Amino acid sequence: MKILTLDVWDEDSYLALMQCYVLQGKDLEAIKIFRRCEEVLQRELEVSPNQKLQDLLQRIVQRRTIAPEGREQTSFT
Repeated sequence: MKILTLDVWDEDSYLALMQCYVLQGKDLEAIKIFRRCEEVLQRELEVSPNQKLQDLLQRIVQRRTIAPEGREQTSFT
């Protein structure tokens, strides 16, 4: 998270952090990072997160919707 304090508009840093959380099975934390990015970009620059971030969020949400109850998948194939 420290990297985000250096440049709060660096979408690549948000993406890397989200990917790390996903690999650890922490999808909810990844979603929180996306929401933080979305809030900062909208408030400061009046733009939305880039397509890579939006695509990763969509994959996380889809995976969580179809994952067996009580289990989360951690790979994107």
